[in-house]
Amino acid sequence: MKKILLLFNIMMLYGCPTYEPESGFIVVHNNTMKPYYILLSCDDSLKLNHKLFPFIENRQKGIPSSEFSPNRIPPSMTGLFAVGGRKNMPELACESKKVTIFFLTDSVLLGCKWREIVEGQMYQEKDTYSKDQLDKMNWTIYIQNCNK
Repeated sequence: MKKILLLFNIMMLYGCPTYEPESGFIVVHNNTMKPYYILLSCDDSLKLNHKLFPFIENRQKGIPSSEFSPNRIPPSMTGLFAVGGRKNMPELACESKKVTIFFLTDSVLLGCKWREIVEGQMYQEKDTYSKDQLDKMNWTIYIQNCNK
């Protein structure tokens, strides 16, 4: 009987799931007619070994996100990037409290090696946002400029 109670107590102490609150995220809407690979970083330039904010998923009604490449946001779709904090209170894990978004085309990302992309800084465009700007934008970024 003691063994059963001991086993039950161990299961209660170590077998209970812990609550992990969902991370805060940046939502990126691609309102252009072209797909883009989107990279989010604390750095203001692409680097060989730097940490990028993780891409969570693509969202569009009726199409499973598993059918898309990571970081690629097709036209009229939305991508989510985990940035830290909590869902209702996102935070940037950057010392500068700024995030840079790099826009890369299919031809560059699929046709070049990462080293070439970094050395030539071959992104089509980049935008930098502060935490205050993201707060005002409700942590949602719209890609609308057809020149991007």
